[in-house]
Amino acid sequence: MYAVVKTPEISAGNDTSVCKNEYITLKASGGISYYWNTSETSQMININPDSTTIYIVTGFDKYGCSGTDSVTVSLMTTPDADFSTTIDSFTVTFTNTSTYSDSFFWSFGDGNISIIESPVHTYKQSGIYYVSLSATNDNGCSDTIEKTVGINTSVNFENHPDNFEIYPNPFTDKVYIKSNSSVEIKLDIIILNVKGETIFINSFIPTNDLSYLIDLGKHAPGVYVIKIVGKQVIMNKRIIKMD
Repeated sequence: MYAVVKTPEISAGNDTSVCKNEYITLKASGGISYYWNTSETSQMININPDSTTIYIVTGFDKYGCSGTDSVTVSLMTTPDADFSTTIDSFTVTFTNTSTYSDSFFWSFGDGNISIIESPVHTYKQSGIYYVSLSATNDNGCSDTIEKTVGINTSVNFENHPDNFEIYPNPFTDKVYIKSNSSVEIKLDIIILNVKGETIFINSFIPTNDLSYLIDLGKHAPGVYVIKIVGKQVIMNKRIIKMD
C-alpha cells in the first residue's frame, strides 16, 4: 500500500527591485532544505545582482519530495555621482557631472551644504576640505562621492589619483594598496562602511612598488570607501567586498 504525498509548495518570495551595489536577502519557505541556482543551500541568501536576475530555488520536504519557485530581482537605474571643480582663490565652482540623477545634496566640508545642482561656494579660510556629493533619482537609488579640495594650498590633492593602486576590486577578504612612488611622509588609511562608520584606520609610509595588505575578512560583503590621507596626497575610492 502506498501513500500519496503532496508536493511541497515552495516559495522564493515576491519579485523585487534593488539599486546597484545594494545587497538584499532572499528567503525561501515551504520546505526543510533548499537548493538555489546560485549553488547555495541555505534558506536565506544574500545577493547583489549587477543586472536583472531570476533566482530559482528548489525545496525538499521530509519525504524527499521537491517543489520549485523563482523570484525576479530587477536592477533599477542607479545614479553615478561625480563632479569637477574650478578654484579661484577662496571661491570654488562645482560642476556636477552625475548621471541618472534628479536631486543632489552637497556638503562642502566647512559646515555648509547645498541642494543646487552645480553650486558655487566661497570658503572663509585656507585649508583642505572634504567635499561630498550625494545624487539621488526618482527610484530612490543614490550614490555618493567624496573629493578633497585644497584652498590656497601649494598642492591640489585632487590632481594625484594615480599615486596608488587598490587591488583586487572587487575582493573577497584581502585588499592591497600599492604606491607608485615614494612619498616620505606618513599617510592615514581610513575605510568606511556604507553608513559612514569607520571600520579600519592605520598609518603607513608609502614605498615605491611595495604593497600594503588590509584584511577585511571579518566584515560583511558590501560597498566600502577607502581613503588615503596625507599632507601631500589623497585618494578616495569605492571598493566592493564579495562573498
